[in-house]
Amino acid sequence: MRKCLCIIFSLLSIALSNSTSAQQNTQEQSATAIQSIQTRTYQNSYREVFRALISVLQDNKYKISFTDMSAGIITASGSPQMKENMSAGVAFIPFVGGLLSMAREETTESWTVSATVEDLEAGRGILVRLVITSEQKSESMLGAAAEKAKAADLVKERPDVYQNLFSKLESALFVRSQTR
Repeated sequence: MRKCLCIIFSLLSIALSNSTSAQQNTQEQSATAIQSIQTRTYQNSYREVFRALISVLQDNKYKISFTDMSAGIITASGSPQMKENMSAGVAFIPFVGGLLSMAREETTESWTVSATVEDLEAGRGILVRLVITSEQKSESMLGAAAEKAKAADLVKERPDVYQNLFSKLESALFVRSQTR
């Protein structure tokens, strides 16, 4: 009887491990397509590109949390939009506004930008790769929940964010080159 139970548990564990490991890749874009959205090459000096990227992130209200010029790493976080805490009608009626704010669910979104700056050797330029991840948090009196989106999801849903940051970086590099 004991041997029979061991065999049943073994078969169940094998069946469960096979069903969980057989998930298909649901990524719609290829890794090359994603990376082409995330990367750009510039013909400026390494130092100029690194400093301009920090300036662009700061100008766009990102808080720089880590930089290492020798490793070519920049990490920053910020919010893509500013939201008001109260609507105009709620501000006029404090008591009712307080009750409504207790029942209201607040959703905030924050983005984390991880940038790598790399010298491509042999005069091929400076490669910049941005990876932007999004995290949404919902809070109400009933509790809190968090939902994280993968970096690839932001590339698929909002490639304009990457394009805007890269065009601002190009503008900053142009201004820097004209003011030397």
